[in-house]
Amino acid sequence: MEHPIRVACVGDSITEGACGQPYPAQLQDMLGEWYLVGNFGSFGAHLRISGSPYSYTRTPQYAASLAWRPDVVLFSLGTNDRLEEDAPFLAEYFRRDLETMVGRYRALPCAPLVIGALSPAVHRGGDNGEIVRDRICPMQRETFAALDVPVVDLFALTQPRPDWFADGLHPNSEGYRQIARAFCDALHAAGR
Repeated sequence: MEHPIRVACVGDSITEGACGQPYPAQLQDMLGEWYLVGNFGSFGAHLRISGSPYSYTRTPQYAASLAWRPDVVLFSLGTNDRLEEDAPFLAEYFRRDLETMVGRYRALPCAPLVIGALSPAVHRGGDNGEIVRDRICPMQRETFAALDVPVVDLFALTQPRPDWFADGLHPNSEGYRQIARAFCDALHAAGR
C-alpha cells in the first residue's frame, strides 16, 4: 500500500472524546506513521437511522467518514440508543440499522475492513446501563457475527473498571487508552 492505512473511527461522544484524550488520538500514537487515524465521532449520535433526529447518518461526521476513503472502519455506535426515545423500539430497528450501516461502509469503492465494537459499560446509576448490557450488546454481537465482522468487546473490557470513567458514561484518558489498545490489537489481529 503506497499511502498510510486510513482508519476511520465512527461513533458517538465516546469516539469524539468527551472527558479525556480521545481514543482515536491515542490510537494514532500507538499505530505510528504508517497509519492515518480519523476521528469521526459525533456527540449524542444514535445508531437508529429513521425516526431519530439524533441519527449518526444526519451528522456531518457521517458524510465525512464516507468521503474519507477509509481502509478500515472502527464502528462504535449504539450506546445512546439506550435512551428513552429509542429504547422502546430497539427490537424494531437495531439489527436492521446496524446491518445497513455496516453495508454502507463495505459498499464504498475503497472496500474497507469494518471492525465492530460492543458498547462500553455504563457506570452511572439510573442511566439505562442494563439496556446496554442486556439488549444492545447482545444485538451488536449477533449482528456482527452474522455479517462476519470482527468484534472488539468494549463492554467486557470496561465493565470491571469504573475507575476508567470520568462521569460513569464517558471514559477518562486512561479508559480511552485501554480502548485504543484494544482497537490496536484488533487491527493487528486482522493483518492491518
